[in-house]
Amino acid sequence: MIDFKVIAVVGFITAVTGGVFAFPLIKSERPVVDSTSQKTQEEDSPSVLGAQATQEVDADKLYGLINGYRREQGKAVLRAHQSLEKSAQYKLSDMIAKKYWRHENQDNQAPWQFFTKAGYAYVRAGENLAFGTSSAWGTLEKWQQSPLHDAQLLEDSYQDMGLAIDCNSYDEYTGNTCIVVLHLGASR
Repeated sequence: MIDFKVIAVVGFITAVTGGVFAFPLIKSERPVVDSTSQKTQEEDSPSVLGAQATQEVDADKLYGLINGYRREQGKAVLRAHQSLEKSAQYKLSDMIAKKYWRHENQDNQAPWQFFTKAGYAYVRAGENLAFGTSSAWGTLEKWQQSPLHDAQLLEDSYQDMGLAIDCNSYDEYTGNTCIVVLHLGASR
């Protein structure tokens, strides 16, 4: 494991670009909570020319796309980490239950509380959010088009990632769309 020295704290700047949000990297001495990913159910999708079609973001595909992109850019691949999957799920569930869409909750608390709750002891952490996507490719493309999201995806110090995806909670409002939470981190 990499032993990280003190890393400067980057301000809590939030960027909004094309329906996706990126939360900058931070340094912390406290432990963080993970989140569990929520797999989508492609079996409920209609078949097109014998192939399964889906209007949902598949976590396994998105993990593969993120790591493929990192490899293309000469970066190390990230491990899917159960604790970060839990933290992302905690964040996703909190946003849905309390009906907000941003990095800070309604009390202006940063998302790092979810890392801690999930038991992920981080020295560096980041969060990307996406709303309005319907595929793994679409999610990755939106993040790549945003300079802050792209920087998060390619951050050298990250070791782990975790996804949580919900494609059902906002159907009545937006139709076929998903909410995606990506938590990234480097642990102690």
